[in-house]
Amino acid sequence: MMTESSPEVREISLDTLVEKRRRGEPLMLVDVLPHEHFAHIHIPGSINVPLEDLRALAPLLFGKGDQLIIYCTSIDCTASPTAVKILQQLGFTDVLDFAGGLAAWVQAGQPIVHVPHSPQPEGQGEQAT
Repeated sequence: MMTESSPEVREISLDTLVEKRRRGEPLMLVDVLPHEHFAHIHIPGSINVPLEDLRALAPLLFGKGDQLIIYCTSIDCTASPTAVKILQQLGFTDVLDFAGGLAAWVQAGQPIVHVPHSPQPEGQGEQAT
């Protein structure tokens, strides 16, 4: 029994991504990690669309032909290749996985937005609703 194969997940290297950004090429850099992670650290200019919200939000945020470069934490993270497949299924045609993710970006000394976690004063933890 043959099943329809899904499109191949195409990857973009760190060097190519840096060069595209340097040239000002039109692209959308999308972090698919949870909001809390994005609020703590992300690549400048990226937007956050958590994986669990992708199906609902992508058609509202992106054009089908926009170049979308998807990233998560590292080469071991499965969120970005999963997101690429979802976007392809939704009909987006120019989707790339930055497989090295945030770890490769930081290791290469590229700029990041980093907001340290601030400790909450005693008694200021989660509040019951």
